Amino acid sequence: MITQQHVNKLAWSVDSWEQPAADTGGDFIVWSRSARTLRVFLGDVTGHDHEAAATARRIRRIIEAGLEGEVDEATLRKWSAALRIIDDDRFLAFSYVEIDVATGCGTIAAAGNPAPIVARDHFGAFESVTPDGMPLGLVDADEWVPPTFRKIKLSIGDSIVCFTDGMTDIRLDDMQSSSGTARVLAALQGTAPQTAVKTLRRNYTAFPASEQQHDDVTVLSVDAVLKRAA
Repeated sequence: MITQQHVNKLAWSVDSWEQPAADTGGDFIVWSRSARTLRVFLGDVTGHDHEAAATARRIRRIIEAGLEGEVDEATLRKWSAALRIIDDDRFLAFSYVEIDVATGCGTIAAAGNPAPIVARDHFGAFESVTPDGMPLGLVDADEWVPPTFRKIKLSIGDSIVCFTDGMTDIRLDDMQSSSGTARVLAALQGTAPQTAVKTLRRNYTAFPASEQQHDDVTVLSVDAVLKRAA
């Protein structure tokens, strides 16, 4: 339960790590913060070449401008239609996080990316937010299915961790089996708030290059922290 005392002490930290498969890639993060709202968007354009990067740059500019206002189903549908115009051969998997910075009330929506993780009580417990709907640009606007906007509440010591599939799709053997989200959860178990990105980066880079999928990898963490005394 978020009390008024907790609300008065809430502050927010955003951390990220990006590793493109080559010298450039299709992953990106954009975020916007006003006096009331923090909005963060993690995107993964299909492909990890120069064409994917070019498409990512163009749709990123549109999304970045859109984050200045309300983000709802209509906003996502507009972005999806814009991507179809930019490049109808690619789609954009995404994770979206919106937080009321004063109260900790927020929203998570995701499609195509691995499930965002809500870590509670200093990474002592975890909840997965199952992605649904369609990635942006997958089909024409009138056929596009939006994700569910799920409501959450965060208190001091809670975090939201999002990542692209490069983080989970690691080849463990000749059958190319994926370690999936279970490995990520195991790595995060017991880690300290504001160190999740560093933990997952260390976990990923511990694998030999030959076992990685050579995909873009991006990790994002939004942490509810104790406000520093003035």
